[in-house]
Amino acid sequence: MKVSEEKIQQIRDSADIAEVISDYVTLKKKGKSLMGLCPFHQEKTPSFSVDSVKGLYHCFGCGAGGDVFNFIMEIENVSFPEAVKILAERYGISLPQFQMDETSSYETEILYYTNNTAKDFFISCLFQTRAGANALNYIKQRGFTSETIHTFNIGYAPNRWDGLILMAKRSNLPLQHLEKAGLIIKRKDREGYYDRFRGRIIFPISNRTGKVIGFGGRIIKERKNQPKYINSPETLIYKKGAQLYGLDIAKEGIRKRDRILLVEGYTDVMRLHQNEFDNAVSTLGTALTEKQAQILARYSKNVTLLFDGDSAGLKAALRGVDILFKTGLRVTIALLPKGIDPDSFLLAKSQKLMNEYIESAKSFVDFHLQQLQTRGSLDSPQTKAEAAKKLLDTVSHIRDPLERNFYIKDISEKIGVDERFLHNLQLRKNDKTDKNSFNTGKQHPENAEDILLIFLLENFIKWSKVIFDFIDEKDIISNSILLTIYKDYSQHKIRDENDIMDRFTANPEIKSYLTSLIARRKDTVTKGEDYNNLCADCIITIKKRNKKNRIKRCQEQIRKDQKYNKDVSQLQNEYFKLKKELVGFTKEMKDAVLKKIEKNS
Repeated sequence: MKVSEEKIQQIRDSADIAEVISDYVTLKKKGKSLMGLCPFHQEKTPSFSVDSVKGLYHCFGCGAGGDVFNFIMEIENVSFPEAVKILAERYGISLPQFQMDETSSYETEILYYTNNTAKDFFISCLFQTRAGANALNYIKQRGFTSETIHTFNIGYAPNRWDGLILMAKRSNLPLQHLEKAGLIIKRKDREGYYDRFRGRIIFPISNRTGKVIGFGGRIIKERKNQPKYINSPETLIYKKGAQLYGLDIAKEGIRKRDRILLVEGYTDVMRLHQNEFDNAVSTLGTALTEKQAQILARYSKNVTLLFDGDSAGLKAALRGVDILFKTGLRVTIALLPKGIDPDSFLLAKSQKLMNEYIESAKSFVDFHLQQLQTRGSLDSPQTKAEAAKKLLDTVSHIRDPLERNFYIKDISEKIGVDERFLHNLQLRKNDKTDKNSFNTGKQHPENAEDILLIFLLENFIKWSKVIFDFIDEKDIISNSILLTIYKDYSQHKIRDENDIMDRFTANPEIKSYLTSLIARRKDTVTKGEDYNNLCADCIITIKKRNKKNRIKRCQEQIRKDQKYNKDVSQLQNEYFKLKKELVGFTKEMKDAVLKKIEKNS
């Protein structure tokens, strides 16, 4: 769908942002703005501001903000074209017709319609046929209520080869559409098709907006050579690694609780929702993927893995941690007793006991160490070293440097390994990544201080005049080595790179680390122009990080003052001033640094 800028502007002008947001948030007048509780994170004091005149919203708590299109995209988790379509329909604005090409929605709409028709057929079979009555009785005997069955659109596929095919013929639904949706399979021995799902309880799989994209089928009575579950094959609209079961139902619960419960199976999700854990979702029979983690991150940054305590569940939990950390999510792990999944646990135990398990979920460090201690695997220096290495492997995936440092400190205290040594080991593990980053000349926030250390160790006289002209101790407070060098430089105690090495003679671990940095020098590019840009990029990274931290502190103060009904207008002005300073900051700072380098050359 191609929509002109004029049409988009027409929609923007027609859409009353306060009216749109009021469908999701209760807004109250406060000064010139409307205020409410942010729908994107959990809060008790309103920090979500809507400016009807400017057509913008902003949350001083989590930083979310934008225009009416951004709001619909975030709240409904849809793309920009879908947000345009939603608002156009709401305000009666006509849009261009979809083009019938490979990028249009024509084929996908056919698949959605086919799947929805199949879903209705399976539901009617469950509630209106004799065989379905037996399946319904089985589901209810498992303790699922009628409300849960209807909420998740559970159905039944008749135990025959052509049940869905006959329905399609009666409804004039082309069999080719059923085939493309993966609902029927072409016969190999003769012409015709047969149903993929036969004699199974059906779990429709929906996307985030509630459209059916595929199905899972569970056998009622287990038989030899029959898999317990079968699932739809991947289609144009169904990619297993990019979907999560129950997300369309759980998204409001996730936003409300600001936490995601991640489990493994269909019935785990259903049972949890039935017991008021309305923030549960599951993967679709595959290991957790980065795409799934990215989707989860749009709803909450907090994920609790809730798995069966057997070896398979344990392995799944540990595999999932790395992927979730890569996406910037915070992870805790709750492991149920061995051989018991969330479904069977809630069936046999209580909602209260399940809540206790979830509330006592452990950090990945505590969880991993507990598993090792249970197996007696922390009884020797060798096993402790191995445990530290495994934990550092996971830590390396954490994006936030500060959070990563806290984890390293935690590992150090709980295993009994020197924290500085762990930092050194972690940095050595990143050698290859660092080398690649030098060659690209791009900004790498996690390595900026280390790269500047390399410059200082290479030619202190040249680079110190540039680096320390732009950054000071408040910018580099998180890097103790660079901070020490800066303070000594300010007091004229360090004159060249040899003085740096002499400064840390009494600390062999730091000196060893500096030596490893010098070794990296041989793998960097040699053109001065590239070094100049890389130095500028690192300085920009550090300065921007400082500015963002100031913005964050300002946000926190605004929240605190609002809680006690204090005037926050001055703080808000400071906040927007800091945000404005970031606009164009990169170019201005880079020009200044490069000019300084050129002057000193």
